[in-house]
Amino acid sequence: MKKLILAVVATAVLGAAPVLAGSQQAVTYVDDIKPLMERRCYACHGEYSPTFEMFDADKEKYAAMMVGPRLNSYEQMLIVVSGDEAGALMRRLDDGANTPDGQPGNMYRHLGNNDDERSRNLQLFKNWVGHWTLKRAAELTDEDRGQFKVLERSN
Repeated sequence: MKKLILAVVATAVLGAAPVLAGSQQAVTYVDDIKPLMERRCYACHGEYSPTFEMFDADKEKYAAMMVGPRLNSYEQMLIVVSGDEAGALMRRLDDGANTPDGQPGNMYRHLGNNDDERSRNLQLFKNWVGHWTLKRAAELTDEDRGQFKVLERSN
């Protein structure tokens, strides 16, 4: 009897999964990524951080200050996903699952205070990006570029 009840419950839960998944709203920069960035990233990548041009001109100076390039707008985030600095976001935040040596990116540890939080926040970024690739701009194909989601806001 217990096995029958468990089978019925499991079937009901698994059958509802596609409906629940389909009812979730898409991850957007405004609703999901920006608030996460404000909490976890803007201390080093906020409005007082250097522009990409400034950062590239003196990387050693900013590295010593522990400051990265400014990433506090949707447009700046697109640069590190699919623009001139394509893949930088993914390479820096990756948990090591996509690297030959299994080493996480240098910013992965900043995604949370523990493994669960880091994992959840990484998944949020992955859902937003849509096509988690560590490729650089010159390596991206048209197919790669077509798979990025990076929605700014809900319709």
